Amino acid sequence: MKTITAKDVKELREVSNAGMMDCKKALVECNGDIEKSIEWLRKKGIAKSVKKNANRSSEGVCDTYVENNEAVIYEVKCETDFVSSNKDFVNFSSTFGKVLLNLNNNKEDVLERQHNGKQIKELLLEKSALFGENIMIGKHEIVEAGNNEFFTGYTHTGGKISVLILAKGKPCEEARNIAMHIAAMDPRFLCREDIGNDYIAKEKEIIIAQSKDLKSKPENIQQKIIEGKIQKILSEQCLVEQAYVRDSSKKIKDVLKDSNIEVLKFIRYQIGNN
Repeated sequence: MKTITAKDVKELREVSNAGMMDCKKALVECNGDIEKSIEWLRKKGIAKSVKKNANRSSEGVCDTYVENNEAVIYEVKCETDFVSSNKDFVNFSSTFGKVLLNLNNNKEDVLERQHNGKQIKELLLEKSALFGENIMIGKHEIVEAGNNEFFTGYTHTGGKISVLILAKGKPCEEARNIAMHIAAMDPRFLCREDIGNDYIAKEKEIIIAQSKDLKSKPENIQQKIIEGKIQKILSEQCLVEQAYVRDSSKKIKDVLKDSNIEVLKFIRYQIGNN
């Protein structure tokens, strides 16, 4: 059996918001597997809210950059909040959007490329020495727009959250407002069609495990309860089904219809969520 370390418990606590002893018990029951431990906690009704991923990546900033029909969303990582809020670090990080836009998504390729007369890996080493921390390019994704499509980028809370939207229609202020909504509400999916059957099946399994008195009810009532809870989950996790943060009487799909735009894709980066 795998040895459960304090680091394992800390990681599970960060992603599940559960207590230390519950996290340790879950890890023991699941032989140290984080994903299975999260599921175990949810089935027990202990983990009420779960982040997408554990906070393994410490600090840094994320940003977007748009040029013509291409856009990039990216991260520059460091180790402490002290450095991530440093003006020199923020300015240094902001220069990478244009550089990354001309590259593919291969991390090694990024490090070998030239920027301001030096290889990017050299610049990162210099900054690491200056700040006394490991500085690195984090994940990044390049998106291309087609005809009648446009980008909207939004960066929030000092670079801790960035959102990139690819939409169809004409650029408008409402697109930026929806990017702000995504930053705040963190939807997992664009629409219900994006949700796989495996995800829904897993959620049903967790609902059944959480509802101890469910099996005592008639089969048709069980199915109605399960379906109702699944619909609630979908309304919370799908962007177009979410209540609009600026006007809770509307759903995002209503706002899109009124603005005559369609969100084709969105990407949300948050420092600390890998």
